[in-house]
Parts: sequence; structure tokens; C-alpha cells
Amino acid sequence: MNANNQTAREALNCFEIRNRPDGLFLRYARGYVAAVPVRLAMMTFAAVLLAVITTPGLALLAYLIGMTGEVVHISSLLKDRKIPIAEYQCSRRRRDIQRLTAAFQAICASIGLAIVWSASDLGETRFFAFVCITTLIIHASITMPFFPWGSRLRLGIYILVSIFLILHDIQIADGMDPGLGFDLAAISLFSLMAVMLMVSRYKSFHAAQLAKRHLLQEKLEAEEARDRLIRSQNLTKQLALVARNASDIVIITETDGTISWVNDTFIHSTGYSEKDILGKHVKMLNGPETDPAVIQKLIQARKEGEGVRTEILNYDKNGQTKWYEINISPVYDDMGILINFVSIERDIHALKQREADLAEARETAEETARAKTAFLATMSHEIRTPMNGIIGVTDLLLESDLNPDQRHLTETISDAGGALLGIINNTLDLTRLEAGKAELEQHNFSVRQVALKTTELLKPIANGKQIGLNIHIAEDVPDTITGDPGRFRQVLMNLIGNAIKFTSDGQVDCEIFGPEAPEVPEISVVIHDTGIGIAENKLSAIFEEFTQADSSVSRRFGGTGLGLSISQKLAHAMGGRISVTSTIGIGSAFTLTLPARLPSENEPLLTSQPGNSSLKGKSVLIADDNKTNRFILSRLLRDTGMDLDFATDGFEVIDSFHKNKPDLILMDVSMPGKDGLEATREIRKFEEQNRYLAVPIYALTANAFSSHQSDCTSAGMNGFLTKPVKKDVLVGTLTKIFSDSTGNPAIS
Repeated sequence: MNANNQTAREALNCFEIRNRPDGLFLRYARGYVAAVPVRLAMMTFAAVLLAVITTPGLALLAYLIGMTGEVVHISSLLKDRKIPIAEYQCSRRRRDIQRLTAAFQAICASIGLAIVWSASDLGETRFFAFVCITTLIIHASITMPFFPWGSRLRLGIYILVSIFLILHDIQIADGMDPGLGFDLAAISLFSLMAVMLMVSRYKSFHAAQLAKRHLLQEKLEAEEARDRLIRSQNLTKQLALVARNASDIVIITETDGTISWVNDTFIHSTGYSEKDILGKHVKMLNGPETDPAVIQKLIQARKEGEGVRTEILNYDKNGQTKWYEINISPVYDDMGILINFVSIERDIHALKQREADLAEARETAEETARAKTAFLATMSHEIRTPMNGIIGVTDLLLESDLNPDQRHLTETISDAGGALLGIINNTLDLTRLEAGKAELEQHNFSVRQVALKTTELLKPIANGKQIGLNIHIAEDVPDTITGDPGRFRQVLMNLIGNAIKFTSDGQVDCEIFGPEAPEVPEISVVIHDTGIGIAENKLSAIFEEFTQADSSVSRRFGGTGLGLSISQKLAHAMGGRISVTSTIGIGSAFTLTLPARLPSENEPLLTSQPGNSSLKGKSVLIADDNKTNRFILSRLLRDTGMDLDFATDGFEVIDSFHKNKPDLILMDVSMPGKDGLEATREIRKFEEQNRYLAVPIYALTANAFSSHQSDCTSAGMNGFLTKPVKKDVLVGTLTKIFSDSTGNPAIS
């Protein structure tokens, strides 16, 4: 706020303070007291004249009575006039006192004038007295704006006294003598002039006050407007300086889109000079690759006078494209009229380029992942097909009469094939887990039963190394929990198998504990070994893929380094965790913690195998294009008593289906000509059209990925078996299929 503005505001505030009711009264009090010498002189002069006209005694009496009222009223004003006007507040009690003293003064003056009025029987002093009372009335009207609550009483008293005196003279007179008539006419004329003077004075005072107030307000408003203008000019200069030196592009356009101002960043970014761009329409910044929808969005916002925020591809002077984040805001004047638009544009070309690079990298990564998956699927299929022959033939050889040397060689082949199959399965499991596609089943199962059977399977290996394998299951372990028994068994096999593998002397202990507290429903499996131990700085690395604590360990004990990584990922997938403590040369302790969700009463317990039923006489169509696979399957199922029929492609499957109506079809997926999926879809379509009961169709394939299983299910197959398949698994599965009353169990 500048000095002129401050002065104008102070002048208006001072005027308002002086002209509020308390301020006006204080001005009256100060003026009345200040005029005391003049009033005394006038009253003394009037008393002298009255003494000449009448008698000195009468004049003195009237003088003393009038002076008494003056003294009383003046004394009541002396205290008020000393208070600063800005601080003065006249209380209700003070107003009552001032009102009473003013009335007392008016009464005293009226008594003195009545004495003068009645001093002569002929009325010589009547006119003199009336002039005095009229003067008092005029004085009361002049003080009316300053002292309204006292001046009204004075006026009332003076008017009543005047009327009373006139009526009294008319009543006592014998008639309207010329002297009385003349006096009354003069009095009336004088009274009319006094009233006109009072009204004029009152109006003039209020008009002057109003005019002065307006003048002060206008001066203040002018100073404030000038102050706002100066601030606005300074702000405009500052904003212009900021906008011109801003790192973002600033463009000001007219309401129709014509460019009226740009900052230096715009010139540097686009290559246009002010001469090139000013007065041109913003559409000149667009080009063939600019999105028409974005252009229409900007046009619509400009038409409706609204702000808009979006991204746009613009062109520079050389025709090069660049991405901008644009924020357009309308600008309105004080009348609410749209005057222009301000556009703030940020260069996001580098960000867009990074997004494009990331999208390309993501696409490349996804393509690599797809290629990896396809490669693994192909390799899995190609490896599993000959593995089916190797494992199948060794199983058949082991069932035959072999001498000890031949049996040893055959068992060696079988063990090697099993180890290779384990590596393949681990690789596929790792792929599924990394993709977040691990399939977890939810069944009620016995932790005790699964743990005991797992250790029984691994005991021969421990016995072969001449180490002990012990298991202890605490009494507080729940009899039955809900979860995936297969994955639980897999983690146990990995952890216990690892412990056996890295222990050359001593023993491996497996301990299972129940929940530590009811509010923590978990079971813990702790596997202790007396093996080689793991260095502390290697503990975190052992859970990484294809990693072992030491390269010498791999050479000494073998293995791919996948088991612990898969176990850790499976534990996480099941909502649990694996931790490890170890000491070099003493041994290690792996702790598996899993949630123990208790089943509801209506959920059945999962048993290991369904009850066997006779397979004799069941007709089974086996579709496989590989001669070795057909041979293996025929030998594996030779003793079941089933009627076996074979097909080498989908066409033969369809033909045999129509001719023989088999009880079951074991369908290879990858076959020449018409594959297993096409053949299955054709069979299902025929059954639906003819309302035939659906024949069970199970995939028996080297394709082991979940996507392959989904394809089989979508084609209409009832289940999925993965090659290579062991005889006991195959026979057990077929027994389960035919023992099921629905004939359509889902086997995986």
C-alpha cells in the first residue's frame, strides 16, 4: 500500500470516526464549551438591552436564571471534551445526563424569556423575547445533527413555551389590538424564516456530509485502483519475466487460436522466430501424425472456454516431431469475458521415447519368454519321447528273469533315466513357478501319512550310504490339514534328499511340530543333517537357480542346484517359507513352515489310491505315432487283460472310434496329419450331434506344460497323463478311471 493510499484511507477513517454519533456529540461538546465566551457576551449584551427597556432588576433576574442553565449544561460537557475522538464512547448513562442538562438549560432559558415576555402589559418586550426564543430554536436546530437526543428536547420546550405565551396573550387581551396583531404577524413571519433556515441548514449539513464521504471514498477507491494497477503492472512484468525464462513452453493465444505471444523456450524448441509464429493459428504446429482426436479435443475446449490437459505430437519448423504434455487454461477479465488462452507445454519426447523403448524391451522379453517356453516345451517333448522308451524298456527288463549282472546294469539304466526325468521335471517346475503359474490343489490329507511314506521312499538311499534316516512327528501335529499333498511331498523329497546327498557320515533327522500357539495355525518341519555344512556367506545363494554353495560341491556330489530354489518357490506359493542354519563341518538344519488350515467336517480325506477293479475285457484305443511308444504301452498293459487297439494319427483314431466304440481312448497330442486335439474335437462333436454317451479320452503325451493341459481340456479331453509313464502309475490310473462311476475323473 503506497503513501497516498494510506493517507486517503486514514482521511476516510477519520471522517467516519468524526461523524459517527459519539464523534458528532464530542464535536458538539467541544464546540459548545469553546463558544462559552461568545455566548456570555451575547447574553450580557441582551441583559443590558433588557435593563434599558424594562428595569435592571428584571433584566438581572432573567440573566441569572438563563445563566444557571448554561452553567449546568456546560459543566456536564467539560469531562467529555477531553477524551480523544477515536476513543470516545458515550454510554447510555452519559446520554441521559446530557439530555437532562440540555432540558434544564432550555427550561431556564424559557423561564427567563417568559419573564421578559410578560414584563410589559402593553407587550413592548414581547417581540424582543420572541426574537430571543427564536434564536434559541435556531441554535437547537443547528446542533440537531451533533446532539440529537438533547436538541429535540430543547426544540420541544421552546416551541411549547412560545405557543403557550402567544395563546396566553390572546386570551387576556380585550380584543385583537393593532399592536398584538402586528407582533403576531412579525412573529409568524420570523418563525417561518427560522423554520426555513433550520430545514435548509439540516439538509445542507447532511448533503455536505454525504458529499464529503463520497469524495473521500472516491479518493480512496482511486488510490486503491492506482495501487492495484501498479501491482498488476509489476506482477505482469514478473510473470512475463518468469514465462519468458521458463523451462516449459508458454503460448498465449486469442480465443480463436491465433498466437499472440510465445516465450524464448518455444523459439528454442521449435526453431520458429516470433516473426514466423505471431499472428498465425496454432494448427500450424500440427502435422500428419498428430492425433485428430486430440486436435478435436483442443478445438472443443477452446469453443466452450474450458481448460484441457492432454498429450500431443507437434512439429517444429524443420518438420521434426516432438511429444509435449500440454495444459491449456482460459483467461477471463473482471467482467467474466473470455479474453485469451494460456498454454503451458512440457517437452516429454524423451519420456515417450523411453516408454517406447521399454515397450519394445518388454515385447522382446515377452517374445524371449515365449521362445524359452516353446523351446522348453519342444525339448521336453523331444526328450520325454525317447525317455518313455528307455524307462519303459527298463521296467520291462526288470520284470524279466535277469542274472545279477544284467539286473545291476538294467537298474543302473533305470536310475539314470529317473535322474534325467527328475531334472526335466525340475526345469518345468521352475518355469511354471517363475511365471507365477504353479498349480496348487486343495485336498484334505494326512501330514503324518505323507511324511512317513516320503521317508520310506528315501530310506533305501540313506541305507545305501550307511547313514541313518529318522522321523519324529509331534503329537500336536493335526491329523488332517487342507493343502496340496503332492507339492508338500515334493518339498519334503527335495529337502530330505538334499540332506542325504550331502551327508556322508552320521544321520538325517526329520522332525514335524504342530502350531506353537492356537492363534498361529502353522506346522514346522525341521530337517537336521550331519553333513558338510554351508558357509554363512553362502546361505542366501543356495536358494538361487542352478547355484550350489561351492563349485567343488557340484563336482563331488552332483546335482543341478534347482531343488532348493524350487522348494523355496513352492513353499512361498503354499503360503509358507524355508529358512536354514548351518555350520561348516557340523551340518545344516532346514526349517519348512506351512499354514495348517484345518478342514471342515464335510471335506473328505484324500486317499492315495482308489480301490482296484478288474480291467479285463475293457477296450482301449491307444493313439501314438511313435512305434517305440506303442510297443512299450502294449507290453506294459499286456497283463491287464484289456483289449488294446492302436492308431498312428487322428484319422485312424476317428475311423477306429466309429468301428469299435472303445471304452477308453489314450490320445497322443502331437501326431501327423490330424493331431489329437482335432481328433478329440471331432469325436465330441459327433457324440453331441448323435446324443451319444461321451467316451473317456485321456491325453498321454510328452507335452508337460500347463498350457498343453488347458488345450487338452478345451478340446474335450477328460484328463492328462505325461510321458514317460511308469507301469504302476499307468495301471493305477486306468483302474481309477474304470472304477469311477462317472467314468470321467480328472487325472493329471
